[in-house]
Amino acid sequence: MDENEATSISELIKKIAGGTISTNNIYEGNVISSNPLKITLVNDTKISLSSVNLAVPKRIRNEGLNSGEKVFLMSYNNGKKFYILDKA
Repeated sequence: MDENEATSISELIKKIAGGTISTNNIYEGNVISSNPLKITLVNDTKISLSSVNLAVPKRIRNEGLNSGEKVFLMSYNNGKKFYILDKA
């Protein structure tokens, strides 16, 4: 493996951002329902995210999310908001 090759989504994002993003802000989530959209964090099922605190990119809105799918999320605004990076 090339030493510059990223081996995880966290490493890839950190590499692209030049190290300016903390990988502590990257989470994996489970889609609980698609309409209304609800996602729980894999490591903390007590946290339930909805459209109030989720930013969904246009590409993912167009593709849609289904119950049971996993997604990668990045937190911002001091952990109050989450941006869906991609499907896992």
